[in-house]
Amino acid sequence: MPPATAALIALALNAMPFRPSDDAMPLGNVSSEAPQALQELRTLADRDGAIAYARRMLDRAEATQDPAYAHYALAAVKPHRAGGDAELRVVYATVLQRLHRFDDALAELDALLKTPDAPAQAHFVRSVLRTLRADYTGALRDCAALLGRVEPLGVAACAALPRARTGHGHAAYTALVDMLDTAPGTGPVGDFARGVAGELAWRLGKPDALDRLADAAQTGKPVQVLNYADALLAIDKPDEALQVLQTLPGDGADLRRARAQRALGHAYAELRRTIESGIEARALRNDTGHAREDAYYFTYIAHDGQRALRAAQINFAQQKEPIDAELLVDAARLAGDEAALGPVREWLETNAIVDVPLQRRLAR
Repeated sequence: MPPATAALIALALNAMPFRPSDDAMPLGNVSSEAPQALQELRTLADRDGAIAYARRMLDRAEATQDPAYAHYALAAVKPHRAGGDAELRVVYATVLQRLHRFDDALAELDALLKTPDAPAQAHFVRSVLRTLRADYTGALRDCAALLGRVEPLGVAACAALPRARTGHGHAAYTALVDMLDTAPGTGPVGDFARGVAGELAWRLGKPDALDRLADAAQTGKPVQVLNYADALLAIDKPDEALQVLQTLPGDGADLRRARAQRALGHAYAELRRTIESGIEARALRNDTGHAREDAYYFTYIAHDGQRALRAAQINFAQQKEPIDAELLVDAARLAGDEAALGPVREWLETNAIVDVPLQRRLAR
């Protein structure tokens, strides 16, 4: 790795904010669609237009896995926050979540949910954030608040993950699968429920886990495609993982493609440069909100134990999904620091979590 690249990567993990001295200095890549999106942003005149635009930008951010669109969405709704209406505040909180500003998103939702007109979506978004932060009791309360306000499958899917992370994984999985078999659901609720069922099947070591993950990946939702690719990489099927990731854009897909190419012994220098460029851009922005991506790179591609462990520790302090625990375990082992496994063991034991792949990893 060139010295300049190494220095910039180091900034991502331990640095003061970088202030560019030259307006021409690039701090990240820009999509070819960005000029049109920015032009549309400049023409927004009212609150309704801002909300509609923000939702379109969130859809683009999801489809392209490009956070720039979420920043455009934020710029659209922020000037209208003074009105304080519930619909706009939910959109605003969703944008903050998308940008990994989890504390800000939770604060916005906490305030909104103290008002009498808070929509059901606010409870759902907060349940997702609380699950991410390992506040499983709070997440279950939010899911319970959805009863009678959304379809039963949505309530079951909402509650399944926090239930699974409080010692009730098998019961949560069985209840959700029974509902899917009876009434599979359509649209976003059905897609979300299938994704949760696939994730639970994998984490609980169910024999049909790969089939359920593959089924969920058919929705094309990036998180579900990545979950399936992760499972294939975990069982040493990098060639199949590459096929699954073939058309998926974004940093997450690039990292897994590079890992698969590395495992297959293929050349991937250009892809690696693209990934390193993203790490450099995050370093220049002092962005530690994407420490998961940095930890993944240093662990599985660069094989730099110390940087991997530092990034994985930062990430696990911010979010506690199973992939975050796996990253911390693998980074700690790469760095030769068994003591660093403590937070993962504590997370599992305190919450009585059953996670077969993670527990096997720890046992190794």
